[in-house]
Amino acid sequence: MFKKILSFLVLSVALIPAAAYAGVCSHLNLKQNLPAFNYTVVSKTPVSNKICQVMVTVSTPQGVEPVPVYATKDFALIGQLFKDKANVTQLVLASYQAKAMKSVFKKYGYKLNKAVVASYVPPKPNGKVLYAFEDPLCPFCDMMKPHMIKLANESHYTIKLIWDIVHGKPAFDMATKLVCNHFTYKNYSQYKNTADDPLVKGKGCMSGIKKVKLDEKISRDFEISGTPTWITSSGKEIIGANLPMLKSVLGVK
Repeated sequence: MFKKILSFLVLSVALIPAAAYAGVCSHLNLKQNLPAFNYTVVSKTPVSNKICQVMVTVSTPQGVEPVPVYATKDFALIGQLFKDKANVTQLVLASYQAKAMKSVFKKYGYKLNKAVVASYVPPKPNGKVLYAFEDPLCPFCDMMKPHMIKLANESHYTIKLIWDIVHGKPAFDMATKLVCNHFTYKNYSQYKNTADDPLVKGKGCMSGIKKVKLDEKISRDFEISGTPTWITSSGKEIIGANLPMLKSVLGVK
């Protein structure tokens, strides 16, 4: 339902310095214009003499999600705002998500190394880490596997894998078997379909089950909503199989 609600409308509104219209956000009827929509207001910023940009958060099965709302006293629109061909809303969302991740990382960052199930250390490590949240049955994770060892070698980042199970019991069982069989990240990266990995044969073990459950808990702490998701040791987050963005964050051309 949330994804349907978030079907974006595109607004073309010229942004004017917020200070010029400081009062435009003071007389909104959000409760009236957003019925049956449970939300928490994070910020309000005027974008014209009539329209206020309101950042709200809503709780979904995937965790707390930010939602941009553009409102007056008469209406409220859930959508994206563009100016000069630039997606202003995405910039606002990126800023919000960066701050949120910084807060989460400060609170739970110490737990990450406890959750690591496999690592790859490049020949010349620079002490920085790329935490990879993946599901062993995730097709988008498979898309990234052929690039990751090279990326680690070029960026000098150490890669540390953490399970985030999104494909149910088959993925949970596969992740458990890999842990029980002491797999390596290099071995994992060589099997585009991890179901073909010989290390997922046989039975799981109690220690493996506990490890995967720990990973699931930490993934929830970090509000990981899909795989792959990457988080650097400096707290930057990259969502999805976005190799160009990952290279940019890690400083690889």
